[in-house]
Amino acid sequence: VDLWHGDKMDLFLEATGGAGENVTGAPILNDRLIKLVGEKGTIGLFLALGTIFLILLIDFRSLGYALLGMVPLVGGFVWMVGAFVLFGWKFDVANVEALPLILGIGIDDAVHVLHAVKRRGVKQLPDILRHTGRALLLTSLTTSIAFGAIAFSSHIGFAGMGFLLVLGVVSCFIASVVLLPAVMRIFLKDTPYNRQQEAKHV
Repeated sequence: VDLWHGDKMDLFLEATGGAGENVTGAPILNDRLIKLVGEKGTIGLFLALGTIFLILLIDFRSLGYALLGMVPLVGGFVWMVGAFVLFGWKFDVANVEALPLILGIGIDDAVHVLHAVKRRGVKQLPDILRHTGRALLLTSLTTSIAFGAIAFSSHIGFAGMGFLLVLGVVSCFIASVVLLPAVMRIFLKDTPYNRQQEAKHV
């Protein structure tokens, strides 16, 4: 049987577990690694999020903008994990390696949107999303296509990793152009837009 499938793996572990504590092999090591990653990975995840938040704080020099930058990253991450489970996939040693990559890639779109809004003002969001949003769409598509190639791997672990990466990129993009603008509309006050100042940044 294919032990990569969770139900088969559970049956195998249950059957071999009764033979003694010293039973070993790839499936058993894989199961223990997943549990270890689950325990230690949570700590690493929060450390990574804290580091990203600190970088946003240094970049924007504003607590409000730094917090806004975390909204699409956290929202997209939650959507990604939820969709991954809904599609019937389970985390394993191979695909769990995609999670740190998503944190690094997922924050990019939000940073570009926030910089444009900070420079031009919230009232310019429709125009920002038409121009900056179009660029973000193209970069997200090219990144998804590259990662999507891994999803066609014959190795189910690498296939899951590619699928997870595509979900992560798409989720963070949607969160950056839908969720983030909605939150900014609620919490940010508009600032005057000076086209001469904008020209200096182009």
